[in-house]
Amino acid sequence: MADGGQSCGLDKEFAQALHQELDSDPEWREDRSRFEQLANSVSTRAYAFNAGEARWDTWITNMFLHGGFGHLLGNMVFLFLFGFALEIAIGRGVFVLLYLCSGLGGTLLFWMSELGTDHSAVGASGGLHVVYPSSKHLSPLVRAFIELAEKRLHQADAQNILPVS
Repeated sequence: MADGGQSCGLDKEFAQALHQELDSDPEWREDRSRFEQLANSVSTRAYAFNAGEARWDTWITNMFLHGGFGHLLGNMVFLFLFGFALEIAIGRGVFVLLYLCSGLGGTLLFWMSELGTDHSAVGASGGLHVVYPSSKHLSPLVRAFIELAEKRLHQADAQNILPVS
């Protein structure tokens, strides 16, 4: 380890001794097991798509879960900026169908890339990755917004306002 064998301020040997002590305590193991069952039943772990399990219901539910407030906020801002215009351009029913099919496609790609692992996925990214290019090509409002934003960014770059790395 880069921190000289310490993680989170705990000595590695102390952490191992603590784990051995707790693992040998049947009461602690029972409490830990009950806690994990409760956490798994009420948290995103219950409804996230797990590549190892691939339960049918989680193919849909994972699209409506998020890893935290920042994840949710980012997706909602993105959906507001691009989804609203796309929904106007193609209609509500087609938009919902496009989003769900895209989300299922994203979950399928995740499952194929993580097959045999215990990794989980949550979030609207699979659906949103189709909303942006679709809105750019189908909505004149979004196209104008993106062109204006790109023009402003290029102007700022030309004036050395934005650092380029």
